[in-house]
Formats: sequence, C-alpha cells, structure tokens
Amino acid sequence: MSYWSGYQSHDKRCALRSVPWALLLTSGFFIFGGMLHLLKPEIFTRIMPGYLPWHDELVLISGLAELAGGLGIWIKSIRLWVGISLIVLCLCVFPANVNMAINHTHYSDIPAWLLYFRLPLQGVIIYIIYKAVKP
Repeated sequence: MSYWSGYQSHDKRCALRSVPWALLLTSGFFIFGGMLHLLKPEIFTRIMPGYLPWHDELVLISGLAELAGGLGIWIKSIRLWVGISLIVLCLCVFPANVNMAINHTHYSDIPAWLLYFRLPLQGVIIYIIYKAVKP
C-alpha cells in the first residue's frame, strides 16, 4: 500500500493533484510558520504580550508545535488530533494578534489595517484546518 493510496487520482503520474487543497495549504502554512519561528524568532518575540513570561521559550515551543503539526497532518491515523492541536494553537496565539492590533502604534512598519485584518483571518485559518482534517 503506497503512501498516496488514500487519494484517488485519474492521473497516476501525479497523485499530488488529488490531495485536498486544505491539507496542502494547512501543511505548507504551518511548516513555513514553524521554520520562521525557529530561524527568525525575534519576529515573534517582539509581538508577544508583555504579560506572558518566557518569550523566547514560548516562541520556540510554538514554532516546534507548528512544524510538528504541519508534518504530522500527513499521517492519516493522527490527522484529526493534529488538526485539533493546530486549532488550539491558533487560539493560543490569538492574544498576540489582538495585542498587535490594539498596540498598532508599536508596529509602525506594519499597516494598522493589516493588523486588524489578521483577527478574522484567524477564523479562516481554523476553518481551513477543519477542512483538512474532517473525517
């Protein structure tokens, strides 16, 4: 049984064409985000709310969690649990997004409208995760 056997494709040369778009998008988004957390942690430590302790450690943990989720979502037997974990992670980082929007003057290099746009976008990301893992 091949890795791609769960996906039906009329074109046997490219099974990737039959992979659900939400799965590809979720995986790519979280792998990219996780790598960015690990390679450029200063981007994320500067946006963390002041009331949270251990900024460096939390950025590292969230980056590893994103990376693990982006990879783990490909394992069908744990996909649902990975999806639930990614949704919880999105809810956990939401305060940082709210903090940025409320304190947008501290982030003058990012347009304020973009910071506010990110807030409902979190719901879209959660919906895409759901689409990727729904049974």
